[in-house]
Amino acid sequence: MAPPLAVILSPGTPGRRTCCFIRDENCIMPQIEIIQGDIIEADVDAVVNAANNDLQLGGGVAGAVRRKGGPSIQQECDRIGRIALGEAATTTGGNLKARYVIHAASMQLGGRTTAANLEASTRNSLRRADEKKLRSIAFPAIGTGIAGFDTRRCAEIMLRIATEHLKGQTSLERVVFVLYDEPSRKIFAETWTAMQKSEPSRRAGMMERPPTSAIERVRQELDKYEHPLFIFSAREKGEAVEVIIDFRNKDLGLHTYYFDMHPRDLDHPQFEWTFQRQLYNCMHDYLMEMFIRTPQERQH
Repeated sequence: MAPPLAVILSPGTPGRRTCCFIRDENCIMPQIEIIQGDIIEADVDAVVNAANNDLQLGGGVAGAVRRKGGPSIQQECDRIGRIALGEAATTTGGNLKARYVIHAASMQLGGRTTAANLEASTRNSLRRADEKKLRSIAFPAIGTGIAGFDTRRCAEIMLRIATEHLKGQTSLERVVFVLYDEPSRKIFAETWTAMQKSEPSRRAGMMERPPTSAIERVRQELDKYEHPLFIFSAREKGEAVEVIIDFRNKDLGLHTYYFDMHPRDLDHPQFEWTFQRQLYNCMHDYLMEMFIRTPQERQH
């Protein structure tokens, strides 16, 4: 049986620090820390870079790795080449404090992070750390910058994956989540606390997993889609869920497209297929509405 989880809160510098220890009666097992700060300065064996799968060090954490780590890190990335989405690759740390950089490929270059790619790249980063027999690793909130992933959902996924990993056989003693600002640190800390409150009941079989809500089901389905031109989101609309399609390039001034998923659509036994059909039909209509002029209009 996995050891029980406990939460210890204590002040940190800069910002605040949340130390979350996995314990049993005889020893302290690996720990999770949640802090605000600069991940490049983290005192760990490896820092994780929120990477694209081309391993090109651009902005955000990747830019900081490139600037402070020196050119050797990009040179190593170039030798590795493109990796699969959801994978992770290891380079040395160059001039950084950390001995290694683990590049978690949660998105394509210029693309967006999905829940599936975030989960896979987090899990594979932890595996890369074990392969090097590392004792500590620091993660940013992968995908929540330019890649557009929601911070709270990021926290739920990354903390769950880290907890699962630390309960198994691992060389890691510390997994540190280094958040850029206080609001992000607070979201991760709140998410961790909520996870621990539900853990005892879940282990004892006292709580059944609540059914997925309509909005959650639609958002989970939207996470499976990524498009270079469009951004997809959803919000509640009475008993229905409103799906929103926006054009990525806001400078063009194009209108936003909306369509509703009603309870009968959400309860359909082939929901995934019917959702895809409706999404594709609406995207077709959206593109047609973008015409400035058509031959039919000229005839009138």
